Amino acid sequence: MEIRKASISNLQSLNVGVGHTRWATHGGVTEANTHPHISMDGDVAVVHNGIVENFIELKRELAGEGVEFKSETDTEMIVHLVARYLKQNMSLEAACHTAFAQLRGSEAIVVVSVREPDKLIAARLGNAGGVVVGLGQGEGFVASDVPSVLEHTRQFLFLEDREVVVVTVNGSVVCKLNSDVIQKQIHTIAWDPISAEKGEYRHFMQKEMFEKPCTAAAATGAWKAGWTFAPLTICCAARHQRQPVNGQAQQRSPLGYLLQSTARRASLLSLGVHAPAFVER
Repeated sequence: MEIRKASISNLQSLNVGVGHTRWATHGGVTEANTHPHISMDGDVAVVHNGIVENFIELKRELAGEGVEFKSETDTEMIVHLVARYLKQNMSLEAACHTAFAQLRGSEAIVVVSVREPDKLIAARLGNAGGVVVGLGQGEGFVASDVPSVLEHTRQFLFLEDREVVVVTVNGSVVCKLNSDVIQKQIHTIAWDPISAEKGEYRHFMQKEMFEKPCTAAAATGAWKAGWTFAPLTICCAARHQRQPVNGQAQQRSPLGYLLQSTARRASLLSLGVHAPAFVER
């Protein structure tokens, strides 16, 4: 198993690879605790989102079999479990299914192995985050969200709880954790890579907040040509407050926006627990 620094020039010659920007939830911020984690024989690599809730029991069990741990993470249990079953002459897919079935908690996992170097195997167990599969021409991608690989493909599969996917250059096969093959709907994503980036905003949360008026208006058919939007300042903290609209109290969240047309007609879109309250100026 070869570890390379994450730069385009270092990765271009690879046929299959995994990487991760996540720091470990167990242990300190050290290089030993970063992903991917590698098995003792160097045959298996794993990246992982989530928490293995029974990692202490698994660590005790694996230590009794002679496994030596290089990190303080719960993720390392996954790679050693997969390696254990590969040594029992299981296929990579069977080894992953058997290992995943032993995990408690919510996980998003990607596994590669030199034993079967043409494959990526990914799983979603619970709700530790999304697992999306990008479908390309002679290539495939696994990521935690669409924007990560949107510049490479617009065709995606989305894994649900207790689903596993095997990705090769020839396509992707999805099955349940019990190995029953299932047919997944292919979704065509219409976003362009530019709109999927955070652009001028400081972070994606801010971008999402400022785009809510346009998104909600477009989804409900309320958007009109010529409308613009600006933040509506409401002086309150995290608690919902009742604000009078046309003499009637309306429940609104602290965050609202003003949609304003060139004709000075406005619609106040309340992003709270009630339907939008419309006002006219």
